[in-house]
This record gives sequence, C-alpha cells and structure tokens, in this order.
Amino acid sequence: MISLAEKNDKIHLSANQFIKALQGEKQVVDKQGNKHNFFYTRYKLGNTNHNNAVVIDSRVVVSEPILIEENELLGDELVFPEPILILGGTFQSWFRIDGGDFQNSFRIDGGDFQNSFRIEGGTFQDEFHIDGGTFQDLFHIDGGTFQDLFHIYGATFQDEFHVYGATFQKWFRVYGGTFQGGFSIYKSVFQDWFSIEGGVFQDGFNINRSDFQDEFHIYGGTFLDRFRIYEGTFQDWFRIERGTFQDWFSIYGGTFQNSFRIEGGTFQNSFRIEGGTFQNSLCIEGGEFNQEFTLDNASNQSIIYHFQIMTPISSKFVIKKNAQLHQLTIKEGVTSNGMLYIESVHLHRLTFTNFINEGKLEVTGVRMGAFDLRKVKQSLSPKIDIKRMLPLQWITLKGKSQIVLSESNLGNAVFKTVAFKDFDQIVIKDTKVNNISVLNEHFPLKAKKLGNQVDDRKGKLKHEPPKMAEIYNQLYLAMQKQGFKSQEMKYYATYLKWELQSAWKAKKLGKVFPLFLSKISTNFGQSWLLGVCWFFVLGFLCYWGYIENINWKGVKLEYTFKQNFGVQVQYYFQFLNPIRKGHLITDAKLNWMLVCIDFTWRIIFGYLTYQIVAAFRRFGRK
Repeated sequence: MISLAEKNDKIHLSANQFIKALQGEKQVVDKQGNKHNFFYTRYKLGNTNHNNAVVIDSRVVVSEPILIEENELLGDELVFPEPILILGGTFQSWFRIDGGDFQNSFRIDGGDFQNSFRIEGGTFQDEFHIDGGTFQDLFHIDGGTFQDLFHIYGATFQDEFHVYGATFQKWFRVYGGTFQGGFSIYKSVFQDWFSIEGGVFQDGFNINRSDFQDEFHIYGGTFLDRFRIYEGTFQDWFRIERGTFQDWFSIYGGTFQNSFRIEGGTFQNSFRIEGGTFQNSLCIEGGEFNQEFTLDNASNQSIIYHFQIMTPISSKFVIKKNAQLHQLTIKEGVTSNGMLYIESVHLHRLTFTNFINEGKLEVTGVRMGAFDLRKVKQSLSPKIDIKRMLPLQWITLKGKSQIVLSESNLGNAVFKTVAFKDFDQIVIKDTKVNNISVLNEHFPLKAKKLGNQVDDRKGKLKHEPPKMAEIYNQLYLAMQKQGFKSQEMKYYATYLKWELQSAWKAKKLGKVFPLFLSKISTNFGQSWLLGVCWFFVLGFLCYWGYIENINWKGVKLEYTFKQNFGVQVQYYFQFLNPIRKGHLITDAKLNWMLVCIDFTWRIIFGYLTYQIVAAFRRFGRK
C-alpha cells in the first residue's frame, strides 16, 4: 500500500465515490479513472492505533455537494461499518448527512469544508469526534442520534454552529475550538454530561428549550457576545467554574431541578436571571461580576427555593420586586464599590451570615410569605401534579419564618418597611448593627420574637441576657444616630431590662439595685407619669407614717386627721416640700421615728424628681 507520505498529489473524487470510500470500499475511482484505497487495516494517529479504519487525508478534493441519505421508498439502508477518520481534504461544496447508520466512530481531524456541513438524520453508534479542520460555512445538526461521545477538541467554525432536535446519549463536550458565528442549541436532548471546557465563542451562545438530563458544566472558554439560556429543563447540576463572559449573560425561564452554582468566571457585562424554577439552590459562590446582577422572576411560574450569594459583591446586585423566593442567604459581604438592593419580596427566611458591608446595602419591603402554590398550579398544565413537580419541603414549608443576622457587620445598611413583626423569629448573633438605619417598621421588643440564637434541637429562640443587652444597646445607638427619639427610648428600656437580668444572674447586687429602682419608678425612663404616681403615693405613705408617729399630747385636736381633713391636706403638701422646716406641725414633739421618716422621704423625693425630669428630657434633648 502507498503511504500518505509518499503520495502527495490531489485526488479528485466525485461525491458518490467519496461516500463509497466512507463505507469502506477497497477500491474507489477518482475523476481521472485512477483507483484508490482509503481503507487501512492498521493506522496510527498520534499514540492511538486504529484498526480497519477509513482514513481520508489532505489529498482528497470533492467539488460536488456530498449528500448521505437513505432511499426510504426502496428501503435501502446506508451502512458505515468502519471507523471514519477525516484527517484532511478539501470539500468545496456542502457536506450533508441525512441518514445512514454509522456503526463505528466518525472523526474529523482536519480538512477544509468550504460550504455547509449538515447532519439531518442518521444514527452514530460510536464516537463523533472533531479535532481540527476549518468549516467556512454553516455547521448544522438537525436531528440524528449520537449513541456515544460527541467531542469537539478544536477546529474553526467560521459560520454558525447549530444543533436542532438531536439526541446525544453520551457526553457532549467542547474542548477548544473557535466559533466565529453563533453557537446555538435548540430543542435537543442530552442524556449525559454537557460541558464547555474551552474555546472562543465570538458570536452569541444560545441554548433554547433543550433537555439536559445530566450535569451541565462550563469549565472555561471565552464568550465575546451574549450568553443566553431560554427555557429548557436541567435535571442535574448546572455549574459554571471558569470562563470569561464579555457581554450579557441571561437566563430566561427554564426548570433547574438540582443545584445551580456559579463558582468562578468573569462576567464583564450584565448578568440577568428572569423567570425560571430553581427547585434546589441557586448559589453564587465565586466569580467576578463587573456590572449589574439582576434577579427578576416575578411571574407565577418562576420559583427559587434557595438563593445564595456566597461571594463578595463588588458591582450592583438587584433582587427585583415580587421575586418568587423561599430562602435568601447572603455571605461574605459588599465591598466599598458594591451595591446590594433587595426590593419588595416575600420570604420564608432571610439570612446574613459572615457578612461585612463596606458598600451600599438596602433591604426594602421584605415581608414574610410562602409560595402561593395555587397560583403556581394555575399557571401550569392541568396534567401536572404539583406535588411531584416540587420538592417535599416546598409543599410542607416546615420550619419557622426567620430573619437571621449572624456573625456579621451590617455597616450602614438601610432597612425600609421590612415587616419584622411578620416573621416568627428574628435572630441577631454576634452582629454589629449600631450603624444601620431602619425606617417605618422596626426590630421587635418582645423576647418571643427576637433572640441571640436558636436552639437547634427545639427550634426555639435562646436569650442570653448579656448578649441580648448588647443587641438592644446597639439598636438604641442606631436609633439615636438616626434621631428617632421614641424608638430610641424603647430600645434603651429593653437594653436596661436585659442589663438587669444579666446583673441578677451574675449576682451583681450593686448593679441590680439601681436598675431595679429605675424599672419600677419610670420603666427605665419610659413613663414620667409612672414616676409622678409613685411620687404622690410614696409621699402619702411617708406622711401617714409621720402623722401616726407624732406624740399628740399637748397638741391641739384640730391637727388630727379625723378631726380636720382640710388641715391634713394642707400639711400633706407641705410635707412633700423637702425644703420645709424640720418640724411640720407646731407643738409636735420630734422623735427618732419622725426624723427617719422625714429623711427617707427627702431621699425618695430627690430620686423620683431626678427620674421624672430625666424621663421628660429624653424626649426633649437634641
């Protein structure tokens, strides 16, 4: 047999003879009448030995259109039993596969396809492999079943790469290559992995209404134009670990039945999720976002069970109004150049954990709410059983609704009209909140609503007095800086209440006594009226004791309470005056008891006067 190295002149084949060569015929005739054999019992390509393979090399020139099809009327079956290796060649017209049974591998490692390359049917029982070559026109797959691996390891596609209605039963892999036209997949089925691990995509990358039954991975690649996913079903993981996306990245609809994760990659332009059902978690755990990230899934068909932002935010992240979320978890933080806006949404759980806000954080109109499954049901086909479509935890919605701030620094975050009272539990654990701003609705005061952590076994709030005191002290300072006097005083009183419990638990009696007096006298400065009431009640009791302990011998009877009520009222108010003379009633002889009562009242008077004045001043000071 003549080797490829020994024979370099061109072989011009007709389309019919070329197809026969692909079928493994030992003798094919070129246009000059010369016979050639492209069937090799053994051929080595790189480190791989190929036995009984058809090898098309760079000498081959086919100027006619190549059409591989079966005659349905005559029932002719077109069979390609041997491995096919296209290592080169020039194909000046289109190359089209409309049928046929490729029982072994089909491999393109070179060649110049000057017109369109089309696969519009056929069954490929072994690997379909492209590792080189130039496709100057459309590369189009419309139908066909690929029962083994479909790999692209290189090649240049100067026009669109388009897949429509095909079935890939094994791994679909792009590892390198240049796609100068659009890369699009439409209404196709991928039963095994789908992965992009490199390559340059100069025009749009579009996936439209396809079914991915196994994992969808992007490990690399450069996407110079828009990356777009429109609807479709993703039954397993969707993961982006690397890659550069220089234009818009957008997802419109679709059903993601397992985790959706972004763990790396650079997104130079806007990243947008609009619609879609994410039945597990949607997690941003890495990646560089240089423009706006927008989540806008307000339609009834759009549901996200758990949205997680686990990477520092250095651009603008927006969760749009009425987004359908069950849980939202935010970790790491917002950098000095970053912005995070959470607009009016209904949530079952909102969590900030290990979070540092150095930029701009605004949470607006968040309310507690579960999915309205009736609306979701109405928007779906009547044949769909919603209990089978959604995970069990969506149907039962177990667990209490929560807002959790854990081990974080919220900086100058703004909470506008956040319905804290609607949530079952508010947890603030080791978190700095003294610089936040809260408008319209505020953190609760009742212990049954707010705690410093949750008992994992019982699901109940825990209240450690020192930590609770610290929480409310921070909220008091935040309201003080904001200038909200009434709310400031409520937090201050709650802070002192927990300080009292902390001191009592630690047996610090020197701290317990003044805090206890402040509580019972004016409710920690909250009620001046309570202080006034105590003033007159204690004043009357001291006066009563004073009168009862007078030695009435030699004193006129009109001084006695029973004899003259008006005189007693007069002396009562005189008694309340601490700067009166030492003996209240003329001719009454002072004894040690009267002196003690008088001294006690003067102390009570001074303390209550201070507390009442302080309560007034708290609402009047600047």
